[in-house]
Amino acid sequence: MQRKTIECDTAVLLVGGKGSRLYPLTKTRPKPLVHFLCKPIVQYQIEQLSQAGIKKLILCLNYFSEQFVEKAEEWEKQYGIKIIFSKEDITLDTAGPIGLAKKYITGDAFLCLNTDIYSQIDFKQLITCYNTINEKEKCNVLVLTKEVEDPTKYGLIKHSNKKVIYFLEKPKTKEEFEGCNTCTINAGIYIISSRILDLFEPKQLSMEKEIFPVVAKSGSMFIYEYNGIWGDIGVPKEYLKTQKIALEAQGNESNVFVGKNVKIGKNVFLENCTVMDNCVLMDECVVKNTILGLNCVVEEKVVLENEETLVVADFTRVSTHFLKEYFSPNLLCQKKKIK
Repeated sequence: MQRKTIECDTAVLLVGGKGSRLYPLTKTRPKPLVHFLCKPIVQYQIEQLSQAGIKKLILCLNYFSEQFVEKAEEWEKQYGIKIIFSKEDITLDTAGPIGLAKKYITGDAFLCLNTDIYSQIDFKQLITCYNTINEKEKCNVLVLTKEVEDPTKYGLIKHSNKKVIYFLEKPKTKEEFEGCNTCTINAGIYIISSRILDLFEPKQLSMEKEIFPVVAKSGSMFIYEYNGIWGDIGVPKEYLKTQKIALEAQGNESNVFVGKNVKIGKNVFLENCTVMDNCVLMDECVVKNTILGLNCVVEEKVVLENEETLVVADFTRVSTHFLKEYFSPNLLCQKKKIK
C-alpha cells in the first residue's frame, strides 16, 4: 500500500556556533551573519527554504543571539516565513539544540541545516526524494552528500544503493580514513523523521557522532547525491574557493568580489579576494588571498597578501605599521576603529 505524503514544513537552522575559523570576522557577529557575496550566509538558505514552501524556521541560538532577533522581523516580512527562537544557555553541540527545540517541531519530518554551507540545492527536490524513499522503505534520516577531492576534513559516508551502511564523523587517523575508503561526505543538510525525535535530548549531544551512526546501523538512513555548487564557507580558504565557483557560474572568472560603496584608488591590484561593503582601498595597494571585512581601509602601497587566506576584521585600518605590529601567519585579528 502506498504511504501518505510526508508533511515537511519546518526547518531547524543550527546558528549557534562561534565560527572560530572565520575569526576575527566573528568577533563582532555570528558566523551565519558573515557576508558571502552580497548578503549574510544564512540568508541564502532562508530564501531557498521559503521558495520550497517551508513555512516555519526554528533558529537554534547561542552566540550573539540578539543579532538574529534583530534580523528576524525583516526576514519574516521579506520571505513570508515564521521564525521561532530556541536559545541554549550552554553549548549543546549539534543534536542537543534539536532536543531543546523539538517542542516547536511539527509535521512528519523536518529539515535541519548547518548554516556555514553555501549551496544551490532545490529543497523541493530533496523533500520529493524523501517521500519517494518512504513509499518503499522507512527513512528516518535523508542526508545530502557531495563527492569532494579531499574528504579528510568532513564526515564520511559509505552507502549501498543509497542506503547508508557506514557513517564516520571526521576521521582522526589515517587508518580510520583508509578504513572508510570513500570521497562521499556529509554535506550538512538533512531531512529527519519526527519518529526519532526521542533520540534528541537537550544536553551536549552530537548528531554526527552519537545519533547518525545508530540510525545508519538500523538501516533507515539514506543519501541524496548532490552535484551542484556547494561549499563549507566557515573555513577561509574554502570561502574563497566557493566564491570562485559561484562567480564563475555567473560568468565572472576573476574571483574578486567588491561590495557596495567601496572606494578604489589608482593602480590597485585585486586577486582572489572579497572586499566587503564600505571599504576604502588607497592608491597602489594590493589585496590578494584575503577576506576583507566591512568598513576597512587599506592604506596607500600596502601589500595585503599571504599564501594562506588572510581574514581582516571589520573596521580595520591596514597600514605598513599595522602589518608589522599585528600580523600573524594567517590572521589579522586586531580590530581598530577608523578615525
